[in-house]
Amino acid sequence: MISSKMSLSLLVFGLCLISLSSGFTHRLDANEEFCFLKNYRAKERFTATYIVSGYHESKVSALVHGPSKSEILYQNELDREGHFDIFVRQDGEYSACFTNHDSDENYVTIVFYEDQETGVTPVTTFLVDQFGYSLNQTFDSLHEINVNLYFQRTREAIHDSNIETLESRISWSAFFKVFALVLLAVGQVFLLTGYLAGKQRNMV
Repeated sequence: MISSKMSLSLLVFGLCLISLSSGFTHRLDANEEFCFLKNYRAKERFTATYIVSGYHESKVSALVHGPSKSEILYQNELDREGHFDIFVRQDGEYSACFTNHDSDENYVTIVFYEDQETGVTPVTTFLVDQFGYSLNQTFDSLHEINVNLYFQRTREAIHDSNIETLESRISWSAFFKVFALVLLAVGQVFLLTGYLAGKQRNMV
């Protein structure tokens, strides 16, 4: 599971370099809403791909608004990844909002593709450094998840060991109780036999 997330992050990074795009990773705290705002001109394209990573990846929703906040251009409910490609028909400020509906933190990596009349955005050292920083954040979060999973597996192993020990004790306790009952029954038989034999001798 962890390796697949790391592979997806590397894939996103590679696509960013190939497609001459820009992006970042944002940490979403519990029940937090984060919005990315950007101005676009008519005939441009508002295009992006995003991937969610964290404890519960399917608890983040995405919503894209146009200049009119009541206008919903894209909506994706509780899915760990998505893509939207919006042809801008009106000048103004466009927003991509991500809401974490979980009680734990999640991370959303957003990659924006520039496709304007003037061409594409060139890859600069700043963008490469920014991607490196974003990937470091993603790998740190994945490392934290891996550590938590390790502790969880350790607790489960200790719990299973305690259960096995308890079951062994119960089994031995049951065995000794049955053995004691058998000895008691045999002793009662011998005592009763001796008592009856003595009583018969006294009658004779």
